[in-house]
Formats: sequence, C-alpha cells, structure tokens
Amino acid sequence: VFYRQLGFELLWHDSDWAFLLSPQGWGLALLAPSYRGAGPHLGFHVESPADLERMRLDCCAAGARSVGMIHVHRDGSSSFYACDPDGNVLEWVQEPDGGLLPVLKAMRPS
Repeated sequence: VFYRQLGFELLWHDSDWAFLLSPQGWGLALLAPSYRGAGPHLGFHVESPADLERMRLDCCAAGARSVGMIHVHRDGSSSFYACDPDGNVLEWVQEPDGGLLPVLKAMRPS
C-alpha cells in the first residue's frame, strides 16, 4: 500500500520479491525477508554481458570480497554479487535485450 500511495505500479510479484515501477520510470525490486538470495543490497545496472563480466573481473582486481559467479535469474536478467571492503553487499545486473520491464509485464499474473 505504501508504494502504491507514492504512485508506484506493481509490475510483477512472487512470494519472495516484487518489482515496482515509479512514476518517473525507474524500477524498484523489493525483497521479502524470506528471499534466499543476497538479502539487503545495492544494485547497479550494466549494459551488456561483456560489461557484466568486465565489472566482475574489475571487482576481483580491486579487492572485493566474496565475488560470485554470474547467474541467470528467472526474469532473464544476469548478475553477480560481491562485497566491498567494508562488507556492503553489491549486485551488478545486466537486463535481457529490450530491458526487464517487458519481461516482467509478460510474467504478470492475469
């Protein structure tokens, strides 16, 4: 209710996370406490699979901790997680061709 009152549109949801679209056009992924992924974290977008791999290698070279492998998610996006030197969990995401919004809209329950 809170995000709807702020003008967000619910585009997709499952039992453990939801994706909302702001009135300004940016996305917000909300993770439930039951989400078994990375938990609370910051996410950054990259444009291509090559950019994603390059950022993963750059994180390793810069001393990031716990740099994971690239994983393809159920929504078609690919990402990896890493921890910065202070322990903050970060995720870099590459969306499928055409962006994530068309995929999530197609997955929306009728």
